[in-house]
Amino acid sequence: MKKLIALTALTLMLPAMAFAASDTYRTGSMSFSFKAGTSVPGFIYFFGEAEGLENRFGWGEGDKTTELHWGGDFQLGFERFTNDRLSLGGSLGYNFNYCVNDNLLSEVPLQFNVSYYPVQGKVDIPITLGVGLTYERFGEDKSMLNPSISLTTGMDFYIWDDWGLGFRTGLWLVPEFNFINNEQDNDGVLGMFPIMLSITYRHL
Repeated sequence: MKKLIALTALTLMLPAMAFAASDTYRTGSMSFSFKAGTSVPGFIYFFGEAEGLENRFGWGEGDKTTELHWGGDFQLGFERFTNDRLSLGGSLGYNFNYCVNDNLLSEVPLQFNVSYYPVQGKVDIPITLGVGLTYERFGEDKSMLNPSISLTTGMDFYIWDDWGLGFRTGLWLVPEFNFINNEQDNDGVLGMFPIMLSITYRHL
């Protein structure tokens, strides 16, 4: 009976043991990544309470939607490990979403990233916090430079020692401040959900 219990416990622990491999990274390890996918409009939350102004959720046409369609999301990233689990780096991206009136919302985010790797090896599961600036352009006549913050996670599968394929998802927040356009009543925060595939090269 004891042998059966031990064998069952070992069988149940094997997947966890596979994910909890010994530390792969060390101080100075680096990785470069390219990510591409879609950005899903989540919400627009307005800071003010002007008459007729209401928060919006979801995508597509509708009285209370963001009036944005699903778009494209592309990012280049670099990171360098400060120890076996923590890395510092940056990313440059380009995102776009068409509005229901065919105006184009485009964004160019430049972010500083901190990533934590609780699981690493043949399979990596990074958790990344990013802060930075995003240049936004809407239509032909409106552009802004705003702060941005993101929290993303995902999984990378290293089929080869140095090259991995994976995916990322999370939440991007872009607070929008209309100081230059003198439209402070429209100040708010845009929330987007990226869904991206990734290719990563790492140098251990």
